[in-house]
Amino acid sequence: MSDTQKHKKPNVPNLRFPGFSGEWESKDLGQIADVTKLAGYEFTKYVTYEDSGNIIALRGLNCKDGRLVLNDVKYIDNSDLSKLERSKLYIGDILFTYVGTVGEVAIIEENNRFYLAPNVSRIRFKKPFVPSFFKFLLGSNHFYDKVVFPLIATSSQPALSMENVRKFKMHFPSIEEQSKISAFLEIIEQRIEIQNKVIEKYESLIKALCNHLFSVGRNDVRRISDLGEYFSTMNLSKGDLSISGEECVLYGELFTTYGRVINEIKSRTKATDGAVRSHNNDLLFPASTTVDALSLISPAAITKGGVVLGGDMFGIRVQPNLDNRYLSYLLYYCYRERFAGYAQGSTIIHLHYNDIKNIEIRIHDNATQKRIAHLLSILETMKANQEKALSFYSIQKAFLLKELFI
Repeated sequence: MSDTQKHKKPNVPNLRFPGFSGEWESKDLGQIADVTKLAGYEFTKYVTYEDSGNIIALRGLNCKDGRLVLNDVKYIDNSDLSKLERSKLYIGDILFTYVGTVGEVAIIEENNRFYLAPNVSRIRFKKPFVPSFFKFLLGSNHFYDKVVFPLIATSSQPALSMENVRKFKMHFPSIEEQSKISAFLEIIEQRIEIQNKVIEKYESLIKALCNHLFSVGRNDVRRISDLGEYFSTMNLSKGDLSISGEECVLYGELFTTYGRVINEIKSRTKATDGAVRSHNNDLLFPASTTVDALSLISPAAITKGGVVLGGDMFGIRVQPNLDNRYLSYLLYYCYRERFAGYAQGSTIIHLHYNDIKNIEIRIHDNATQKRIAHLLSILETMKANQEKALSFYSIQKAFLLKELFI
C-alpha cells in the first residue's frame, strides 16, 4: 500500500450520529439531479407578470435561508403556462440562485403553485435521495466557500452557468443518514423560526405601546434645542484615533434600528486629543451614514463610562430633569418621519443638528416620563434576551452545517 493510500483522509464528516459508518459517496450534482432554469426566450415570449393572482413566479428575492419568502411576489396566472412546463415546480424541488446574490436556497413544499423566474435554477433530485438534506448542504456557508465561490464568474454581476452548477461536487451518505441529519437540522430551523416570531411579537408590542402611551397626555412643548446641550466631533476621523487602548469608538455607520449598534462596537482604540466622549445621559445621532440617519441609540446600549464619538456623530447632553430613555423612545417612534424631512442625500445620508434643533416636540411630565421609560426598557430587555437566544441557535446551526457535512 502506498503512503498516499495510507494517509488518505476518509470521506466522512467531522461529526456523525451514532450507528452510521462507512464513507460517503461523491458525485457531481448533475449526476444525481436534474438541473435547469427558465430560458430567456420562455420568459420574454410566454411570461406576463401581474401583481395579483394565484400562480407565483419565484425570483431570487423569494429564496432565503432554505425557505420561500413570499412577502414580495409576482403572479403569472395569465401567462401561457402550457409552454412553461419545464419551469413548473413540485414538492421537493430545490431553488438555487445563480445570478446576483448567488447561492440562496429554498425548497418547494406544495404543488401547482410555483414556477421559475429568471436567475433561479431548479434542482430536482433523482430517487432515492432526501431533498431537504441537500437543501441544507447547498445552503451552508461551508459549501459556498468551498464549492460555489470558486466557480462564480468574475464580472460586474456575480453569476454561475448551469454547467458549473451541475459540476458541484456533492458528498452524501445513505438515505437513512440523510434523513437523520435533515430531521435534526429541521428541528433547529423550526426553533429559529419560532424565536424570530417571538421577537416580532415583542417588536409589535413595543410599537403598539408606544403608539398608545405617546398619543395622550403630552402637554409640555419643547424644542429639540431645549432638551440639552448640543455637542459633536466636528471633523474627527479614524486617523485621529490610535490603534491600541480600551475606549470604544462609535461611528454613525454602525447604527441600525432603535437601540442597536451593528456588532455592538466594532473597534476599541485610544483616542487622541480632540476626541469627544459621550456620557450615559446622552442622546446620540448619526450625522452621516449609509444605514439610517434617523436612528437613535439608547443610553443603555452605550458602554459604561461613555464612548468616543467618530466624526460622523453628534449628540445632546440631556438636562437632568428629563428622562433620556423616554426621549429616545419618543423621538424614535413619534418624530422619525419629521426628521426625515431634514435628512439629505441618497447613498450617503446627512442629518444636521442646526436643521432639527427648532423642531417642537410634546412631552409628558417628569414622573410619567420615568414610568413610560421603565416599562419600555423592561420590554426592550426581554426582547434583547430573546435575540441572544436566537443568536445562540444561529451559531449552533452554522456549526452543525459545517461539521455534519463534507
